[in-house]
Amino acid sequence: MKLTREEIQSLLRLIADTKSDEADCDAMTRVLAKYGEQLVSGETGSDELDAAIQRHLKNCPECREEFDMLRAIVEEGKLGRS
Repeated sequence: MKLTREEIQSLLRLIADTKSDEADCDAMTRVLAKYGEQLVSGETGSDELDAAIQRHLKNCPECREEFDMLRAIVEEGKLGRS
């Protein structure tokens, strides 16, 4: 498998953006539902936690997809209660 120059640059950016204390996908899965509910309701958590979650979602397409689905479900539920 040969990587293109753009793919290599993208991987290097992801590596540079990764923090040693960053949450892994398992930890992220445990907090995504609550985080989505908070965003939809307008609540805010700790700035540090919000930044860590956003950083992980930016760099992890699988977690981002799961989060987007969870957020859509929460928003739909909120609209259904109106």
